[in-house]
Amino acid sequence: MNSHTPTCPPANDPQALESGRRRDLSSTVRKLSFTHGPMAMRSTAAVLNGYDRAYTYIAEWLPLARERREGAGGSPADQARWDRLMAAVVRPEGRKDTSYEGLIVLTNNGRELLHALAETESPSPPVEQIARHIRNSLKNGTYPPGALLPVGRIATRLGAPHSSVRLALADLAASGTVEMHNEGRARVPGVDRHRNLPGQIAAWLRTLIASDVLPIGKRLPSRAELSRIVVTNAQPVNEALQILAGEQVIKFGPSLRPFVPPGTRIPEEPDTSAACASQLQPAQQLDDDSDLRPSAIRESVRKAHTWWRRRLSPHPASLEHCIGHLCAARQHLTPSALATDARLSAHASGTPRAVARRALVTEAALQDPAADLRIWRTACLATAVNDLLRLTELHQL
Repeated sequence: MNSHTPTCPPANDPQALESGRRRDLSSTVRKLSFTHGPMAMRSTAAVLNGYDRAYTYIAEWLPLARERREGAGGSPADQARWDRLMAAVVRPEGRKDTSYEGLIVLTNNGRELLHALAETESPSPPVEQIARHIRNSLKNGTYPPGALLPVGRIATRLGAPHSSVRLALADLAASGTVEMHNEGRARVPGVDRHRNLPGQIAAWLRTLIASDVLPIGKRLPSRAELSRIVVTNAQPVNEALQILAGEQVIKFGPSLRPFVPPGTRIPEEPDTSAACASQLQPAQQLDDDSDLRPSAIRESVRKAHTWWRRRLSPHPASLEHCIGHLCAARQHLTPSALATDARLSAHASGTPRAVARRALVTEAALQDPAADLRIWRTACLATAVNDLLRLTELHQL
């Protein structure tokens, strides 16, 4: 920045210039607060004096605001921001407002401009650069289709103010790169992993049937238990059951719990089957065996469920670490869980063998690179691992 206000240090020292400019901006904000104090209410002349002082304080910073506006050429949203802020504090020609209320509005607008100038001081990246970073993150799969874009996390990673990230998202929304939803939240366009949830649940139940987790010729678990297994509420599960009934995969009625009729043939070979499960790679080996303590396993379960239920998009490294921990926990817990007496376990989701099989098949499903399913399937694996943990604790009693 080459702008210079009367109180700024020489521009040949960028670091001192930026530090001094921030101090001067804060000083001007404090000065503005005195222009509409109790003294300004005593008379019309006092109010007019307050206007003069406010305009004088703000005018010192308008050249810098114009420079920021010129530097925002790659961001229409940022340009509009500076146009709006400057238009709100320019001294009008002709008839002037002499009301005390107008003075308060002027000083508030001035503070907003000064805060924006302070926020965008270096090293804060320009809005265009933030938009470029988000666009690259979409291309490399950091945020899968249907994921919400976390303003706070992006701002922290780039050292940028939240306002600049929101402006970048507005530019991306204008170009169709992202979609804006309720409350100004931005989402990655494409296949929304939540919009077609009943179809995904139906496909997953077909996989569990084909993998003998839900045996042919047997009744399915209750709807409440199915909802727990797939980590969702009852409505999508009911819709998924209707889909399977239409495919003749299951049968059920008003007083008949859903069951898989003998001789049922799955209409479409699922991606994840018993064969896929047999080709599992060894689970991630953890350096610290204490990570396999029940408390650590439950923390990974909680984390995976939170990501899915709150529709969060964790950083890919965090997601992969959680998956690795859950896979290692599955491998560690399976022998003890299988040793649990089925008559003593009384486990709602089936026998120890069925629980272990469900965990194995769910782990296999996570090898599918489809990013829009990995968070949901991680939550399903977390449920299966938590069930193994419960069985293991029963075995140890």
